[in-house]
Amino acid sequence: MRTSILILLVFISSISAAQSNLPTIHGLDATTITGDTISLSQYAGKKLMIVNTASYCGYTPQFADLQQLYALYSQSNDFEIIGFPCNDFAGQDPLTDSATLSFCTSNYNVTFQMMSHIHINTGMISSVYQWLKSQSLNGVSNATVTWNFNKFLIDEAGHWIQHFTQTTSPSDIAIVDWITTPSVFTSISTHAKGNMDITLSNFGDYYLATNLGMLAYVQITGMDGRVLLSENVMGNSFEINKSMFNSGIYVLQVNRGSQWDVIKFTID
Repeated sequence: MRTSILILLVFISSISAAQSNLPTIHGLDATTITGDTISLSQYAGKKLMIVNTASYCGYTPQFADLQQLYALYSQSNDFEIIGFPCNDFAGQDPLTDSATLSFCTSNYNVTFQMMSHIHINTGMISSVYQWLKSQSLNGVSNATVTWNFNKFLIDEAGHWIQHFTQTTSPSDIAIVDWITTPSVFTSISTHAKGNMDITLSNFGDYYLATNLGMLAYVQITGMDGRVLLSENVMGNSFEINKSMFNSGIYVLQVNRGSQWDVIKFTID
């Protein structure tokens, strides 16, 4: 069985072992602007930008920048954009879903996924934005959304990465660099990013994660965010039995105190 190991260049600090049990964004559902319910797990393996949009805002021309970004990078860089229309901010998107969709396509040729109208700060707040705004749900950071066209970046495994306000252009160099910088590279034995200097090595029927320290919390999830294995490990190493998993992409998360590393690996 041919096996390759991919290392995900993600380091997230200040996340406790208890927090690492929280669901990724891939465990949530949302309703499209045409009324279909979708699982965000369909974006597993892709970088994702989530934007709250409005049709009559001073930042509405950012639709053009968003569409350009999507056209440039959606195919070659496994990048997706989701737009969530919202009327919470000065009533700047009072249209129906169908009228908003018509506005976006006729004025800005939008082809990225637009969703049904949601609430972010009032009324029945969208579960997606509850997750985006709350560290207790996303495990990484709190965020305050005060206006239209805030931008949230989510990595391939569904983890919260960064929040930009409306004043940051979709084509800002920080965003473009994040999209275009490869998150993974192929290696049989290499190190994850972070202070623990973890090594994941291939030994035929199993992988061996080493340099864990004397006590670590280990969790393996699928790319849909489902937890497949979790346990506390005493000692410096942890063995991953390949026979426990089907072919696919998995994420190994190792937590030791306030530091943790993430290693993305595949079983073919």
